Amino acid sequence: MSSGPPGWWMGPRPFGREDENKFYGRNMEIRLLTDLWRGNRLTLLVGHSGVGKTSLLRAGVVPWLETAGVHVLPVGDPGHRPALPAPLVPARSPTLFALLTSWQPDENPAACIGLTVKRFLDGHVRRDASGRPVPTLVAIDGADRFLRGTAPDDPRNRRLLRELADALTAHEHVRLLLSLRPDAEAAARRFAGMLAPSRAPARFVLDALDRNSAIEALSRPLAGAPHGFEAGEAARLVDALRVVRPGEIPAEDDDARVDPVLLQMLCSALWERLTDGTGVRTTITPEVVPDVNAALADFCTRTLDGLTDDHELPTCEIGTWLRRSFVSPEGIAVPVPREAALREFDDAVLRAVEDRHLIRTTVRDGALFYELQHPCMVTPIRKVGQARRAMPEPDAHTLLDAAEEALAAGRLERAEQYVRAAVRAGGAAGPVHGRAHTIRGDIAFARADHETAIAAYLEAAGHVPRMGDILAAVGRLWLLRGEPANALENTRVAATHGVHDGIVKLDMGQAKWHVGRLEQGLRELDVLLSREPEHHEALRVRGEMLAEQRHAARALADLAQVVRTAPPSAVAAWARAFEAHQGGRVAPEHLGGMFPEAADDGLALLGIAQLMEQRGRRDEAARFAADALAARNPRLASHHRRKAERLANA
Repeated sequence: MSSGPPGWWMGPRPFGREDENKFYGRNMEIRLLTDLWRGNRLTLLVGHSGVGKTSLLRAGVVPWLETAGVHVLPVGDPGHRPALPAPLVPARSPTLFALLTSWQPDENPAACIGLTVKRFLDGHVRRDASGRPVPTLVAIDGADRFLRGTAPDDPRNRRLLRELADALTAHEHVRLLLSLRPDAEAAARRFAGMLAPSRAPARFVLDALDRNSAIEALSRPLAGAPHGFEAGEAARLVDALRVVRPGEIPAEDDDARVDPVLLQMLCSALWERLTDGTGVRTTITPEVVPDVNAALADFCTRTLDGLTDDHELPTCEIGTWLRRSFVSPEGIAVPVPREAALREFDDAVLRAVEDRHLIRTTVRDGALFYELQHPCMVTPIRKVGQARRAMPEPDAHTLLDAAEEALAAGRLERAEQYVRAAVRAGGAAGPVHGRAHTIRGDIAFARADHETAIAAYLEAAGHVPRMGDILAAVGRLWLLRGEPANALENTRVAATHGVHDGIVKLDMGQAKWHVGRLEQGLRELDVLLSREPEHHEALRVRGEMLAEQRHAARALADLAQVVRTAPPSAVAAWARAFEAHQGGRVAPEHLGGMFPEAADDGLALLGIAQLMEQRGRRDEAARFAADALAARNPRLASHHRRKAERLANA
């Protein structure tokens, strides 16, 4: 679909920071939200999909605050995809890593590998003339990614929330804003309880545009453009998109609202009618304006085509479900309980339909429902498929974007199909080739197919801007395969191709440890930690190495700093060091979340086996050691296999 002409309307995508001069209709919301954000430790910006939360933040609130001289950071995005091969992303939480890299978009993402939220905020403190920290405003857009549904049960998301809470507790001058959908609000309030149990967060509910604001958003971007609305035509368009309740005729000043995403969708359809891209000058008259129902039906048809293709569903299956479930025989929009929707499609499909603005989540009497994005979509939904239009063939970059989205959603087969299509469209060399094979390596890594991942990354290596990152990823994979000598050699080669020095030191330390040269490995990490004393990954790895050598006190000094947000191998090492140094037993609640995540992690399972042996529970030690020998992600290196075999055969 056309996204609209550059510099005028946006089309169905959010406004960005660079679009401030095209963003209209939200002046009151900008003022109210900035006041709340500045005055509260935690603010929740709550709104349905498509209501404009992202646009309000990026093109409205943040530019206003910057102009006012307020210390505000770039908006954080948990779905941000840093240009770094997947094996280099810290295991403690890929979502946290995405946030850290989105908060500092101009930095090399490799510099964020050992970074914690607290240390990031340490580096962004501003002080007034008396030396006191001034308020720092931090936002996370799309926080429902790690708050909604079962997401908080993911141990990586629990670590993210702990790290956020610890950082905000240490920095009382920070003001955090979470932008989220209504179904994630209860989880956001539980997170607020981690910060201040007795104080509720501030709450701002973003509604759709009222009539006057919608007219302003539609017409003001055309100021100075060769196109302009005939008198009254912008208002007529807006009125066609407003909510009209059955049996009522709205007055001009009533509460009927317009969803911004539908308004921008109509702008795209209008632009297609205005010009074929040659810039024809014309007045926007009723004859030029597309029929609203037809335009919405075309939007729905195109969107459904993409959804059924993405999720490999029979054609129109989602459209049939929308007509059957969300529209009554009398032609009235009706809500659908979430439980009923889940009997039709899995959560990934429902989330995708919501992300593409066909439905939205509502909360009614504490229960979750889906409803059509807007009541005015009843007629278009009933017309879906009646007037299909040819879709342009996507280019290679669009296909690779789709591959990354599918990979992030865990749809690995679909991601691979997009990569193959992109390679066919983009040729066998150049940036498309490099990016495609990097994504292919990421897909194989997600499957723990390390051999295929190595081949894909090596294929990408000569076609990417940062070859050193690719080679470092290959080194990590050799380590995961239990072949540390190859890992050491790859890391040495990566160091000659400009890879970030922190990656080199970290990987040299791990590789030397796994080939049995512990003291040399410790020296590599000592150098890194002398430069960055709070480097999370270096502290974790050094702590694990020291625990293995029974240097309990030194291991505990490292691991105590990271254990709350560390992956299971480090938790097991911390427990061994704690019990050896302090005596007594670590409480089960500190270890309970470790076991499910450690299911295929050789080092974590070996660490648990060693903990059981240390406790004198030899049968359990043997069982965990046997599991460690069978684990694939990572496999045990040879010297670790010898330790596991001894325990398994005891």
